[in-house]
Amino acid sequence: MALTEHPSIQGVLTLELRDLHGALLERRRVHNLITTSGKAVLARMLGGKTNGAVQLAIGVGEEPRAPAAGDAKLGRKLTEAKAEMSEPQIAGDQVTVTVKATVVDGGAPDKPLPLTEAGIIVRIGNDPAELLFNRVVFPVINKGANMSLLLSWDLTF
Repeated sequence: MALTEHPSIQGVLTLELRDLHGALLERRRVHNLITTSGKAVLARMLGGKTNGAVQLAIGVGEEPRAPAAGDAKLGRKLTEAKAEMSEPQIAGDQVTVTVKATVVDGGAPDKPLPLTEAGIIVRIGNDPAELLFNRVVFPVINKGANMSLLLSWDLTF
């Protein structure tokens, strides 16, 4: 019997909106789409075709259009926050990493940020170009000036 493998990457984003004192106001979990550019950057890294350190950020915006494999950037990015990735966790034949960032910038007392999309942004070395690894849309979350938004992405390979 021939061995076959069906590799895939799955991502689930947890969003937690908190007030100034850290109290949880809202929590959501949504599945995302890994973009073609996200898959390509992984392939380039595996083949040693990148130069420089990898920097991760999570961007948020207000474009409600459904994600597509060809998305190269967020529809309307409003802000981003530097992200950190956990060490890989291995369970059986699955490997999971978590990419986290907290968005504190944005929103005003009289005009909150109407967030409806998010994605992991990859930058390599000194190249300022943004590579959109994945993208997700969700019903609007209104982030005010005195709120923080924790975005925690579990990526399973």
